[in-house]
Amino acid sequence: MASAEAFLEAIIANPDDDAPRLMYADWLEEQGDTAQAEFIRVQIALARMGAEDERRLELTKREGILRLANQEKWLGEHAGLFVDRKVGTEDRGRYSISAQMILRGFWRGARFERGLLEGIYFPEPVLAEHADALLRRWPIREIGVDNLARDRVPALVVSPWLKRLSTLVVTGDLSAGGVAELTSSPHLSGLRELVLVGARIGPEGTIDLTRSPLKSLRVLCLRGNDIGAAGVEGLARWAQLSGLTSLDLSENGIGTVGVEALCSSPHLGRLTHLKLRDNWFDSGGARAIARTEQLTDLQELDLDRNNLGEDGVEQLAASPYLSNLHMLSLGATHCGRAGARALAGSPVVRSLTFLNLARNLLGPEGAISLGRSSHLSCLRILDLGDNAIGNEGVQGLVNSPIFGKVITLSLANTRLTVFGVKALTRSTALKSLQKLLLNENRLDYRAAQVLARWPGIAQLKYLSLSSNRIGDEGAKALASSIYVGRIGRLDMRRNQITAEGLAAIKAAGLTNVYVGRPEL
Repeated sequence: MASAEAFLEAIIANPDDDAPRLMYADWLEEQGDTAQAEFIRVQIALARMGAEDERRLELTKREGILRLANQEKWLGEHAGLFVDRKVGTEDRGRYSISAQMILRGFWRGARFERGLLEGIYFPEPVLAEHADALLRRWPIREIGVDNLARDRVPALVVSPWLKRLSTLVVTGDLSAGGVAELTSSPHLSGLRELVLVGARIGPEGTIDLTRSPLKSLRVLCLRGNDIGAAGVEGLARWAQLSGLTSLDLSENGIGTVGVEALCSSPHLGRLTHLKLRDNWFDSGGARAIARTEQLTDLQELDLDRNNLGEDGVEQLAASPYLSNLHMLSLGATHCGRAGARALAGSPVVRSLTFLNLARNLLGPEGAISLGRSSHLSCLRILDLGDNAIGNEGVQGLVNSPIFGKVITLSLANTRLTVFGVKALTRSTALKSLQKLLLNENRLDYRAAQVLARWPGIAQLKYLSLSSNRIGDEGAKALASSIYVGRIGRLDMRRNQITAEGLAAIKAAGLTNVYVGRPEL
């Protein structure tokens, strides 16, 4: 007779095969567990469908509802382990492992994939105590070890359950010696993804990594490890680099010399994702990237918080090798108006679905240049926050055909007033918009009145108006709108709204408006 244990054993033995999971879902439904059966089918459907599939949004919402309502039941006796863990102030900046886990799809330390628990994240002592039991019960292939101390590495690397892993995420203080011990474990020879965040491995640890037997590695993240240019030089000589499709060396102080060393490597031919944010390099580093023929397959390039300047961005825009990019992040790179103009006229951006130009002093001219681009027709997400583009920039931007597919638009802290909002609401180009950020601008009750009359607000899943000056009169206008009730979530915090404005919102029966505490 079939049992849950038998089905799970079959799934653990064939973790990439959907058939045993779907058979398990059928069995669960027969036993009356329709919620878990549906969850398995929904997640498998999401894993199979493309990003553009129109069913994705509704299925994602259903996935979240099922998980939140049933996760503790599914986790059973181990549910108590997956509780919210607060992140200390010192961890909320560059090396917030909680942020890393959220980005990877974890919820309270647990990640479900294709219907079942496949990833867990714990501090090292908790993991040491419970890993064996969890891996016997679930097809877990990803483990995050938080705050791993150097002296605990030997106990970790002999654990036989490491053989099951395809992904290992580690934070702590490994130092160079810890990297050598960790990556030399025979149980990790099949590892495909290694993430070491803020582990202080330094250049020596990077050299030790290049001597490891990790022959199956496809994804490597060494974010925040102070490896410097010397570490990158060693990495560039590593033959196994040729197997990587994704490399993240962000926050390592590698400088222009380090970028040039990386780009000189003969082993970059398979890279599709490269992240070098916050690394203290200038236009010379951008020039090296732009001239690297091996990067022709690159789909994602993240160079945030480097001093590229207009010249560096112009170099990237002129590259003959970066024409397959889908995601380009140049936030806080001193791009300037000339950089925006160069990007707007470049074939490099013609396949972009994601473009981040936040904090770049683009001004109205930079925004208008982007609006006139004939190459940005594939954009889905555009971040122009913190750019002082003002009403003039918005007016020259929002009627552009580049917005036909945009689902997320950030105009946060861009000096907008009611006139900019009027331009937005009159646009005929924003047909697909689902998420709009207008926080930290100069919007008052008049802007709220304009938005309240805008039919397009009804299609939004999220609208941020926080940190403006909307006040009670604006809150009342939005509360009376026939469209606001259909919005997914409306953020109106820090808007000088008192108990009077909050009462109007409550009286309208709006449950999708977040105001925070009434302001005095």
